[in-house]
Formats: sequence, C-alpha cells, structure tokens
Amino acid sequence: MLAQGPGPCVPTLININLDQYPSETTWDIQDTLGNVIISGGPYTNVPNYQPQFIVNCLPPGELSFTIYDLYGDGLEGSVWGGQDGSYYLMQCGDTVVLVTILLLVMIVRMYSFLLFAHHHHQYLVV
Repeated sequence: MLAQGPGPCVPTLININLDQYPSETTWDIQDTLGNVIISGGPYTNVPNYQPQFIVNCLPPGELSFTIYDLYGDGLEGSVWGGQDGSYYLMQCGDTVVLVTILLLVMIVRMYSFLLFAHHHHQYLVV
C-alpha cells in the first residue's frame, strides 16, 4: 500500500543501497517550502549493504531529495575497504535520480536534486 497525502500523487520507488556503515545514512524529500514529505534512516538495525526499498506516493511538483552521511564520507564504503553504496528514485517506470558512486564528500549534506512531475513525466535538474 502506498503512503499518500491529500490530492494527486505519483507512485515513487526510493531505493537506498547501503554501504557497510548503514547507521550513518539518512535522507529526506522536501517540498519547496522545506516541509519534509518523507524521510528515512538512520538504518541502525539492518545488515551492512542491505538495500532499502521504500514505496511512496509523492505529490507532483518541485521536490528536493537529499541524502546525508553522519561521518561525512558519503556512501563511499570502498574508502574503508568495503563496497560503495548507491541510491535511486523511480517514478512511472523511469529512473529520475540515480547515483552509483558518490564523488563529492561533504560533512553532512551530500546531494540535492529537484524532481518535477508534469502529466506523469519526470525531469531531473542537478
């Protein structure tokens, strides 16, 4: 069953492929006013590398997806001898956000993406 707010929405699959430090990973999706629509993590009680699949129904319009890493090294587990994590969002059978290797390292905030939904077509602006 899809979680859904009032009004029309677009079914969305959020897939977070964790690295070997899942408790460091959190994420959220916000509207243009900064209201958090959905969030996830930290993943403290899951095995290392376990994929997380979240299905939700997001409202059409401009949204920001942001993934955070508590330690500040992103999902780059290979830096520490493990495997890198990744994440993607899918709507209407199309991948609208895809990152398999995180190259940018920041203290907390990693990447922010804008999602647009218009007549069931999504566009990605980075």
